Amino acid sequence: MQALAISTSHGLPITARSLTRREYIGAERKAWDFVLGVPAFLLFLWPFYSAFELDFDFAFRFGPWMIGAALILWAILFFARRRAGRGYVDPRTKVEVAEIGITFTEPGRRELVSWPAASLMMAETLHRGDYFHGLRLDSPLGPIRLDNSHFKWGRTAAALLYGQCVAAGACPAPPRAEAVNAGAGEGALIGAQAAE
Repeated sequence: MQALAISTSHGLPITARSLTRREYIGAERKAWDFVLGVPAFLLFLWPFYSAFELDFDFAFRFGPWMIGAALILWAILFFARRRAGRGYVDPRTKVEVAEIGITFTEPGRRELVSWPAASLMMAETLHRGDYFHGLRLDSPLGPIRLDNSHFKWGRTAAALLYGQCVAAGACPAPPRAEAVNAGAGEGALIGAQAAE
């Protein structure tokens, strides 16, 4: 449903391109900042917050341990950020989703796949919980992970790809989308998607 909602809010064509080395390193560093930096910051501040709330016993008993743990996390974060993107090489791949189909481009090669055949490439839907993240494709160029962690505009292109396959009848629509369509038409479907 999220993929269909995204596909109705963007027009065709759309081109997703693989991330440059600098973009990939930046994205990986942001991920490390969230995974290690935020907990370290909270661990560091908690004893001071406890002291401010006049819970001196907790602050003096656990404060040094929490600050020490925060410093260890920051040290790990420092080395993780330095190693971010090590070994990544931009494959210079482009995936264009258009009315006629999907075009895959890499240096020296270009492949067009029509919509009926495109549904066969969708190997897996990538998601985190109920959150649509992208698609894994068995493309003519080999396996492609079409999402924002590997492509600029990857998630949007994946959603449009799925939306076009549903519109062409090559992919089954989600059951709730079919029910909404049958009951109240396309306007209600878009409203239901926005609500999700």
